[in-house]
Amino acid sequence: MRRDRFGPLHERQFRLLFSATTITTLGDNLGYFALAFAVLDLPGAGAGELGIVLAVRAVFQSVVVVFGGVLADRLPRNLVLVGASLIQAVAQGVTAALVLTDAATVPWLIALSVVYGVGGGVVIPAEVGLVPQTVSPGRLQQANALQGLSRNMVSVLGPAIAGPLVVAGSPGVALAFDAFSFLAAAGLLAAIRIAPRVGGPARASFLRELRDGWRE
Repeated sequence: MRRDRFGPLHERQFRLLFSATTITTLGDNLGYFALAFAVLDLPGAGAGELGIVLAVRAVFQSVVVVFGGVLADRLPRNLVLVGASLIQAVAQGVTAALVLTDAATVPWLIALSVVYGVGGGVVIPAEVGLVPQTVSPGRLQQANALQGLSRNMVSVLGPAIAGPLVVAGSPGVALAFDAFSFLAAAGLLAAIRIAPRVGGPARASFLRELRDGWRE
């Protein structure tokens, strides 16, 4: 039973996806924790500024989800995730550099949160749709369970690791680790090989599908 539960990890394509998502989830948890400290360390910044930075990220991530879904239905999903990972790596890398050089300001962090949120919005639909393409149908349920288990475990471990890292170094160090995690994930995702999609009925235009998605 235990062996069957971890059966999806015997399949290379899913193993690459699982490794990538686990790495970025850990980095994300570190980065979220570190960003909060980075904002609060800024002169004159407080809970209000922190709330704005985090809210901007969440809003743009939500707004872009429909666009990300349409994009993921038209392009290879692993490559969509590679692009999203690179966007988030740049956002976190620049944030880390600003924090480490004491050049960070609230407007800069808000702008970078917009970029990060755009990348995050593309990730959600592409990742959900990629799981069935990387594992055999009989193992799909176990694969989804493993993805959920990984996220839950990392969400507990992330803050526990981030605390000592921020105290021993600085928020910038944890943010740099997050940026590196996205680069590592992009490499893993680029190595995934999935079957090309077979032809089907004619698709509506990109804008039509985007409009329909928003309507839903």
